[in-house]
Amino acid sequence: MNVVSSPQDWNLSGSILTLADLPASPKLATNAPLRTLVLADTRHQTNAVRAYYEGFLDYSKNSVSIYNPTRRDGAPLPDLKHFDVIIIHYSICILFKVFLPERARRQIRRFPGVKIQIIQDEYRWINRMNAAIADLGIHVLVSSLRPQTIMKVYHHPGLAQTIKCSALPGYVDDGLVRMKAPRIAEREIDVVYRGRDDLQYWMGHFPRDKVDIARNFLELAANSNLNTDVNITDPARLYREDWNNFLMSARVALGTEGGASIFDFDGEVEAKVQDYMDRNPDAGFDDVADAVLGPYEGNIVHKTITPRCFEAIALRTALVLFPGEYRGVLEPWRHYIPLQRDFSNLQEVIEKIRDHAFLQDLVDRAFEEIALNAHYQLSTHIQRLDCLIDRVDRRLYDDCRSLRFPWNLVRSSPSTRLGSWHRRARRRFALPEGSQ
Repeated sequence: MNVVSSPQDWNLSGSILTLADLPASPKLATNAPLRTLVLADTRHQTNAVRAYYEGFLDYSKNSVSIYNPTRRDGAPLPDLKHFDVIIIHYSICILFKVFLPERARRQIRRFPGVKIQIIQDEYRWINRMNAAIADLGIHVLVSSLRPQTIMKVYHHPGLAQTIKCSALPGYVDDGLVRMKAPRIAEREIDVVYRGRDDLQYWMGHFPRDKVDIARNFLELAANSNLNTDVNITDPARLYREDWNNFLMSARVALGTEGGASIFDFDGEVEAKVQDYMDRNPDAGFDDVADAVLGPYEGNIVHKTITPRCFEAIALRTALVLFPGEYRGVLEPWRHYIPLQRDFSNLQEVIEKIRDHAFLQDLVDRAFEEIALNAHYQLSTHIQRLDCLIDRVDRRLYDDCRSLRFPWNLVRSSPSTRLGSWHRRARRRFALPEGSQ
């Protein structure tokens, strides 16, 4: 498996690419827009999820339609002969029929155009997901993992020729950048946070940061006289405009890196944790870690910046974060205030939260260097995907031409009767065996 560092090499089957290294210039696009179908769960309420799939409508040079395959149980997809590209957004989990009914799955298998899958939460159901991606014949997998981790996770022989792209799990929503956010001194709340306390234990120690930062801050900063709104219960979660207004009401938002420190390839860890919890219903995370997780902890560690960081920066809300790499995007004291995991510098952090001039300088700098940086903007990300799709589409076209098979007929005839051509195409283009 090749890790590609140069855009000149990004036509190699089976390569691992860093999407941010690829060009985003519209000049590299083909003349005619490609008819693109994006499959997404349009009922999803989380802002970052919606912004991502709606970004194809706003920023792609292609002709984009969005369809929710979950809206009618068992319903087929639209007639795929009217499309050149299918993109499966990460809000659709291809393992479950409630997200992708079997009729839709069959249509995707037979579809002869470009097939892209964007995937996140890659620490779970790994072997099953590998097999399902291969079964659908995905040409390009856009992963939120780093290239080195992609090599460890996507090991299925049917994915040996699939192009794998490393990308961030989210980007700066250009719409948030255009919103007029109040200045720090005009905001009423000092510190806010929303999270959840029902994180799966089998994900390992690292995700516990999301719980620890909230609970410990509330306890240890209780006598600071800061005005806080910190809550990790499910009913307190906020969505859409409520979430944006919540961030803009605060001077500071708490946060951590996202990720996991256990990757469960075959469901063994989840099953063992569930068995232990069934026998010990009052057990907490530390009990489970001691009894079950030890042999698995750290088998793969994935840490990443989250879309929430970009949202806060775009809305000029200061960040107080546990120290981390944040995929090289954020620097401590330049873009965020670092809070040590043992809270040993809490008093210093509280003093900075009270210093409105310091916070204003911090958010203005982060806004200029991150939110206004095209490298991190969703529009740029979509343009890079457009260029990658163009290259894959060109390869499929060239392969058909070299086999003297009319590409327009292939596109308009997603029939398994084309089996003879597909067998030849697999040998030439090295299509995954699941492609039909």
